[in-house]
Amino acid sequence: MVFNAKKNLSEEILVHDDRVDLSRANYSPELSSTNLDAETQSFHVTIDRVSFKKPVDIVTTVLNAHGFAINLENILSSLDQFVLGVKVKMPEKSPQEGRVLVRNFLPCVHLTMPNKSKVGTLLKLFYAEIQGYEQEIARLQDGELKKDGEKVKSREQLQKEIEKLSIENSRLQSKVTDLTNQLTEALKFQANANRALASQNIIPPQLRLAQVRDIIFSERSVLLRAGRTNISLPMALLEALPKPGDTCLLNVVDGTALGAFFYESRGVPFLKDMAEVLSVSSEACKVRDSQRKQHILRAQNETEKELFSSLKRGQKIILYRAEDLIIKVDGVGSTRPQEFTREVQELIALFQIAHTADDKGLAEPLHVVRDVEE
Repeated sequence: MVFNAKKNLSEEILVHDDRVDLSRANYSPELSSTNLDAETQSFHVTIDRVSFKKPVDIVTTVLNAHGFAINLENILSSLDQFVLGVKVKMPEKSPQEGRVLVRNFLPCVHLTMPNKSKVGTLLKLFYAEIQGYEQEIARLQDGELKKDGEKVKSREQLQKEIEKLSIENSRLQSKVTDLTNQLTEALKFQANANRALASQNIIPPQLRLAQVRDIIFSERSVLLRAGRTNISLPMALLEALPKPGDTCLLNVVDGTALGAFFYESRGVPFLKDMAEVLSVSSEACKVRDSQRKQHILRAQNETEKELFSSLKRGQKIILYRAEDLIIKVDGVGSTRPQEFTREVQELIALFQIAHTADDKGLAEPLHVVRDVEE
């Protein structure tokens, strides 16, 4: 492309540098220009006129100025031919060998206007993707078979399946609601039955149903939840270590917990060790275990204070351990926790015998319970 040849020099647009040597060329603003070659449909604009513009903005501006539709196909076609070149002044007679030493240049943008007969790599990818979408749409509409033989469902078929699933979901939701209502009624019935049992003195009034909330090793106590009340139970009243969530019957008299019977889980038994009392007071107890190790235990509750007050120097006691910690101490032969457990088990056995007799029409269960209480 030649413009205004002067003094044996011609202005040309170059899109590759295999012909010229720009190592000594000067930046020449006087080469500024914009032009469309009608014969080759090639457009160029020097960089000084489109500085700081995005390539897509340049392309859309050129397309709009020359009457082309601004669509993705035309933009991709132009970007396919988008090249950053240079505008130079070239001698009319170039040497046959070697590169031409150019004295003046100006960077420019060069592109070819859209032409469907010339498809570049980028536009081929675009057409291939569009073709893939069209084939997929055709398969969905015609119910074509996949390679594995499964029939592809149309949009209408999928819509019908969605409607069927919605109906089935509503039915299942209704069933869940019914089951929830049944569970609520069952819980209410159970609560009424428990109140009825309590009113008939089947369960002694001092026994309360409780659940383990937490194990506090530092205080050697178990935190229980009975209804809306939190109760701290000393581990000295237990024979095994429960876990959070275990339920029990709690013996409460005048607001003080005297024992607990765990009927669902026996818990983890304490490890026992014989020890000797070295010194003791109502607040603390110093002992020496079978390994000759000395331990100082400080009373954490009234139960332990009462126990320490009953101990004497030189007396043999039993240490109970759990989680490598001393949980409680007890005198040799003490049966306080076992007695409470045995009493509760006896009441449960009498209750079961009474109901068995009632089922056979032999006796009235309430009379049996009353006789036991008397």
